Amino acid sequence: MKPLKLAFSAFGPFVERQEIDFTVFEGAGVFLIHGETGAGKTVILDAMTYALYGKSSGGVRGELAAMRCQFADESQLTEVLFEFELQNKRYRFTRGLKIRKKRDGGLEYLPQQDAFYYEEGAGYVPFFENPRIRDVEEKAQELLGLGYEQFIQVVILPQGKFERLLLAKSEEKEKILVRLFRAERWQKAAELLCRQVNEQKRALEQKQVAVQQGLAQFGCADLETLADLLAQKQENLLEKQKQQQALLGQWEQQGQQLQQAQVIEQVFCNLEEKEKQWKRLQLRQLEMKELEKKLGQAKKVQQVLPLYERWRQEKERAAQLQKRRNDLLGQYMTLQEAENTWKEKEAQLEKGRASYEKMQETLKQNELIEKQYSQMEQAAKNQAAAARACVSWQEKLEQCSVRRQRLQQEREHALQAQQLALVEFIAKIPEYRQKCAEQESLLQAAKEREQQQQELVQLQEKWEREKQRQTELQTASETLEQHYQEALHHQMEETAKRLAEQLQEGGPCPVCGSCHHPAPAKGGYTASKDDVEQLRQETAKAREAFLLSKQAAQTVAEKLQQQREQYQGGESADSFSASQYHFWQKMLNIAQAEEAKRDIYEVVVAFCSEQLQRCQLIEEQLQRSYQEAQQKKAEAERQFVQVSAQAGGDLPDLQKLRTAIEWQRKETQKFEQQQQQIRENLETYKLQLEGNAASEKILQQELEQAEKHAVAAQKAWEQKLAELQITWREELLQEQVSSDVVVTMERTLQDYQIVCRSCHQALMEYQKKLAHIVRPNVEQMEEELQELHGQYLTCAQTVSVLEEELQRANTVLRKMEKELAWLREQEAAWQQDQMFAHMLRGDTGVSLQRYVLGVMLSSITAEANKMLQKVHDGRYRLLRTMEKTGRTRKAGLELEVFDRRTGMRRSVASLSGGEKFLVSLSLSLGLSAVVQTGCGGIQLQAMFIDEGFGTLDESSIADALQILAQIRHAGGMVGVISHVHVLKENIHSGIEVSKYHHGSELKTIL
Repeated sequence: MKPLKLAFSAFGPFVERQEIDFTVFEGAGVFLIHGETGAGKTVILDAMTYALYGKSSGGVRGELAAMRCQFADESQLTEVLFEFELQNKRYRFTRGLKIRKKRDGGLEYLPQQDAFYYEEGAGYVPFFENPRIRDVEEKAQELLGLGYEQFIQVVILPQGKFERLLLAKSEEKEKILVRLFRAERWQKAAELLCRQVNEQKRALEQKQVAVQQGLAQFGCADLETLADLLAQKQENLLEKQKQQQALLGQWEQQGQQLQQAQVIEQVFCNLEEKEKQWKRLQLRQLEMKELEKKLGQAKKVQQVLPLYERWRQEKERAAQLQKRRNDLLGQYMTLQEAENTWKEKEAQLEKGRASYEKMQETLKQNELIEKQYSQMEQAAKNQAAAARACVSWQEKLEQCSVRRQRLQQEREHALQAQQLALVEFIAKIPEYRQKCAEQESLLQAAKEREQQQQELVQLQEKWEREKQRQTELQTASETLEQHYQEALHHQMEETAKRLAEQLQEGGPCPVCGSCHHPAPAKGGYTASKDDVEQLRQETAKAREAFLLSKQAAQTVAEKLQQQREQYQGGESADSFSASQYHFWQKMLNIAQAEEAKRDIYEVVVAFCSEQLQRCQLIEEQLQRSYQEAQQKKAEAERQFVQVSAQAGGDLPDLQKLRTAIEWQRKETQKFEQQQQQIRENLETYKLQLEGNAASEKILQQELEQAEKHAVAAQKAWEQKLAELQITWREELLQEQVSSDVVVTMERTLQDYQIVCRSCHQALMEYQKKLAHIVRPNVEQMEEELQELHGQYLTCAQTVSVLEEELQRANTVLRKMEKELAWLREQEAAWQQDQMFAHMLRGDTGVSLQRYVLGVMLSSITAEANKMLQKVHDGRYRLLRTMEKTGRTRKAGLELEVFDRRTGMRRSVASLSGGEKFLVSLSLSLGLSAVVQTGCGGIQLQAMFIDEGFGTLDESSIADALQILAQIRHAGGMVGVISHVHVLKENIHSGIEVSKYHHGSELKTIL
């Protein structure tokens, strides 16, 4: 986060609107906010935290209403505005108090808040339509990645809470670092891995349950029982297969016997069917005789019926022709009436022909007058166009002349600038280049000096690590030596005990020769020879490691001393000045730019000369075009005068003339259209009357012919009735049958006769064939065969079930064997995954998240230690300890200091007030440096420190200033709030807070 702007009004002791532009302090790095006690320096920090979180920087000032200025007028609004930049995006947070009058006349202050983001072309756009207090605070936390507590511990360090990060407990540090470095993803990764391991375990358990369920289907608890069951099922299968083969043979034999019996039974059934069919045929004899009689009558009707149909059709045709003739006569009368009507209209139209001819003559005269008008209008237009063309060419000619004069001025100016180029700057380019090279050489020397200093710090840290390792190895060697001596002593005691066990009263002692043994040694601690030897080897290895560590520490110390002497004896890089470097670089750029300008002026002169030539050519062309336009204008004026003279001066009004012409054209056109329509209609009716008369004549002839045909057809019909001696005419028409029915009747009689003959013949053959054969009992044989087939199917089904069960069991057995082998492999892999996942989660030690945070904290302490080298001659160094603290007993985030004077470590709480301030300052700046390197997910480009310098002596203040001076090189921004006069003398940029009787005011000092 990089602050851009802070503004507030009627806030704290400030009445009028105050604005702070933080961008002016970017080059300074450190700026001072100073003023008298109570002037309102801390209010600046309060304005930031109120705008973002709605709370003061110290958290003790209450709501925003408590911060309203007591000197402000009732109508003046309390407002706080804070703008900042984050990841190249700009944001604005505002808070204020809306004033509302109560019913009792008092005032009520209602809080208002809002949050905006900047968008190109649209300005600041609000995040919310109706924001609540919680919405704005959550948006600030979302953007910055810091809650209120983390913000005042990392960005704004208020009074009395500056040392909070240094002295914070392990859990509190973890929350801050997790926020800053987005480290929750590591814990989430560990938790995800644990969930995956648990899912893997559940999957394995489900697989095991599936295996047990698969075995339980066969009633088996393990694979051995399932194998025994398979062997038993195989024996049962063989027995059932033999039984199935026997039943199959019996079933096939009885099936053949049944087929023979079914053939004989079918013959008996055919005989019975033929007997029944013969009886049915005998019963239909009367029906067939009646059908034969009806067939004779139908054939007679078929002979007469065509003649009757012809007579009827001829009568109907004659009636239709008569009707059509009557219709034509009616149409002829209608057409005659319509023709007479149009003839009357034609007579009326002829009466108005004289008016029509007179109107035509008037129309021709009016059109001639209109043509004269058109010629005059065209001549006037030509005259106006020629005048406009003259004016246009004259304007272009004047513009070209102006452009030519401007080009001449530009060319003269470029020639003067080319001649008066800054020769002084151009001549000094070699000198400026030499100065820049000298400054770059000094800059390189300063960088090398800084690199040497960093190498010194690294060697110092390496020497301290070697010294610490030397101490640890020495302690371990001494401990092992002590254990070895104790084990050797116990071994001697064990040897004495064994000798004492062999001593007898009166017998000489193999050690001292005495025959009296009043106090023989007794049993105690036992130490084997191998244990003593192992301890001796471990002691020797530890001693050797200690000597090697001591030698390594001595080597590092010598190299450190050599590097220190080289650094102290080297040239100082203090002569390098960034302002001087930028000054000479700027002067060189100006000189080179002036040199480039001289070349540009040469190009400008050439360009202007070329354009002048082109401009002169264009001006000549424009002059010729202007003269031609003048000639065209004179010609157009002459034509206009000539046309006006021809038209004369007594022309009527043009608008009325055109209206009259239009009306006359419409009336003449209307007369011609009516005349044409009447002629066309009369011609049409004449043609229709002629056609009607011709059609009526043709229909009369057809009618006469149709009547003759009807009379002839009637005679033929009556003659045929007489030949067939038929007198029942009405019954004949009712008894008429179609030819298809007649054919069907004939076919029915023929089929009946054929079936009778065939049935009688087949009946005789069946009776002859079955004369000496006994009819078998097919149903009983079928029942016996069905029963035998059922036994066979039952046996086959049993065999199929046994085969399927045996195959399924074999499949399950093979599958279970593979799955159990796979489960054993997966169980071993799961145990390793579980151990790894629990280790990452921290169940058995330091979690992955805390490990990463420990690495980050080590980087922070390393940055802080670089700054602590300037404090008290590098006496203190911050170290991360692995001591377990807190309720969860987690390690890795506690801090302690190493005191070089004592060579010991101790708690950070044991530091004095001034020492805590300097160490906390270094830690906070180190935190900011590490976060800005990109290791974390949050950008901290600014920090504000409220007081704390008053507890320091002059030497400590000097150390603090050296720490703050490093901010300029890091590119960050630190605002210091203090009333200490020494800081004002050393930090020139800042904000001065002045206190008056009517309130406080701000003033920016650069």
